[in-house]
Amino acid sequence: YVPLTILFVVFLYATHHLVYFLLPPFFAFFVLLILFKLKKYIKFTKILTRFIPSTIVSKLTAIVVLKKIIKLRTDDRIGALKSKLYPLIPIMGFAAMFSVPFIGHKFIEHSVYTPIYINYVRYIGPLTVLVVGGLVYMIFKRDKRFSEWFLLLTAIFITALVYEQTYMKWFILIFAVPFIGIGLVNILRSERKKLAMTIVFVFLLLSVGFSGYYQFLHFIPTHGISERHIKDSTYTAGRWMGECVNGSAISNDRFFGIRIAASSDTAHHLVPVTFLGFTYGFYTVDLSQFEWYPVTSEEFWFDIGIERPDVGEITWDNLNLLKINPHDLNITYFAENTRAGGNVIWHHGRYASKLLHQAYAEKGCLYDNGNVNIWTI
Repeated sequence: YVPLTILFVVFLYATHHLVYFLLPPFFAFFVLLILFKLKKYIKFTKILTRFIPSTIVSKLTAIVVLKKIIKLRTDDRIGALKSKLYPLIPIMGFAAMFSVPFIGHKFIEHSVYTPIYINYVRYIGPLTVLVVGGLVYMIFKRDKRFSEWFLLLTAIFITALVYEQTYMKWFILIFAVPFIGIGLVNILRSERKKLAMTIVFVFLLLSVGFSGYYQFLHFIPTHGISERHIKDSTYTAGRWMGECVNGSAISNDRFFGIRIAASSDTAHHLVPVTFLGFTYGFYTVDLSQFEWYPVTSEEFWFDIGIERPDVGEITWDNLNLLKINPHDLNITYFAENTRAGGNVIWHHGRYASKLLHQAYAEKGCLYDNGNVNIWTI
């Protein structure tokens, strides 16, 4: 496991510096390892006999025994009270970690007032109920094993990162699944087996339906014309471009253009993504345009480096607005999403594509399948 762990750490460090997500489980593991080792090997009597004379130890032992006899009932009540207050420790831990973004103003992607539950519920689905149930069970369970403490303590530590939603929504699933399993097992332990099986079946069916809806049927609400999946017409047009087009292209729709580029395989397609434009040779990137952060800063781990301004977005936008001549970048084709109505569609707004309207005037349509037109420019 050690070589695999090292490889995993290196991979996450190279991928947007995501290694910081491993800090909570690593810290939880080593803390628990130390505590369990101390609990197993260190005895109170051994410490006494090594550092204190035996006569004093015997007297102290007698005093302790006497106190136990006198305060037996009181100790029982205190023990019962401790067992009731014991779950408050992990609850306070969750509260403390959740307050880190509010108090320290750290680990915040957008704002502390952003409704973060929407993203997490979307990816977990109705099984979120079981996550909560499994977590509550684990908090109140007595005599936890090492693995159970590890799961609970890691969940406490990663709570400080819940406002970093872009990648946290994927990482949190690793710990949501065990809690879902605990919740399902607790339901199946019910004496009413038929009812328990029905509840489990309903939860699993709702989860599959929920995920299927949001991943394949639910439209992106921005403009109402870009689905979360690639349409057959888009894939067909992309394959046609890969076989019949010998040149570079651009589109009027951000996501549509990316899908055309992916399905074409061979055709170079300019999209508003800087590293892709650099890879295809549409422009060069000067490293002095990037803002670099020191390794000790929070931005180093969460933002890596911000290119100001974004060359990819500016180039793509200026081409659609004819502020740049497409022939200067050897772009000779235009892949149109006809449902955009001749407009540019992306996260910065919706407006007319002057380059596309120029292609309309030249009437050089090479391909038309109803949803996609390929124009020469």
